[in-house]
Amino acid sequence: MKICFSGMRALVTGVNQGIGKHVAATLAECGAEVFGLDKTISDNFSKELPNIKPIKVDLQNWDETEKAICAKAPFHLLVNNAGIAILGTLVKIKEDDVDKMLSINVKAVVNVTRIVVRGMVEEKIQGSIVNISSQASLVGLSDHNLYCTTKAAIDGFTRQAALEYGPNNIRVNAVNPTVIMTEMGLEKSTKSHIQFYFYSVTKQV
Repeated sequence: MKICFSGMRALVTGVNQGIGKHVAATLAECGAEVFGLDKTISDNFSKELPNIKPIKVDLQNWDETEKAICAKAPFHLLVNNAGIAILGTLVKIKEDDVDKMLSINVKAVVNVTRIVVRGMVEEKIQGSIVNISSQASLVGLSDHNLYCTTKAAIDGFTRQAALEYGPNNIRVNAVNPTVIMTEMGLEKSTKSHIQFYFYSVTKQV
C-alpha cells in the first residue's frame, strides 16, 4: 500500500536523532512538507535530512516554543516524539529530575499540541496527532519511576485530547513501543536491568 501525504504539512519534535529523525524522513518520503523541531540541530542535519525544515527551539521554553511553531503553522500532522529518560531508584530522585522530566515529556507535549490543534481548528483541518508513549506507561520498569510516570501521563492526555477534538475531525492517538535501540534506548538498557512487573487487578492480594 502506498502512503501519500502530498499537500500536507507535518511537525515532528525531537527530530535530531532516534525515532524522531526516522519518522520525519519517512513522512518526507511520503510527500509531506516536514518541519523538524529540536533544541539541538546538528551540523550535518541539512545533509542527512535535506527535505526537513528545522525549527530550533528549547521545548522547555513555553513562550518561545509557541512563537516558533506559530511562525510555521498550520499543520495537518503532528508527532510528539521528544522525550528524555532520567534513570534511578525512587529514593535517589531529585527535584530537578522531576521538573525536567515533566517539563519535556509532559508539559511540552501539552504546549505543542494545544498550539497545533488551535491552528487545525481555525483552518478547519482534519488533522492527525500521534504521541510517542511507551510500554513503560502500562507496566513497572526497574529504575524508571519518572519515565513510567510521564508516559502514563501522556496516555491520559491522549485519551482526553482525542475525546475533546474528535468532533473537529482531529484524531489523537498514542503509540506505545517497547525499548527501541536508539541512542537513548541503548543508554536505558545498559544502565539498568530491564525488568517488567505486570500487575493484574484480579490477582492483587
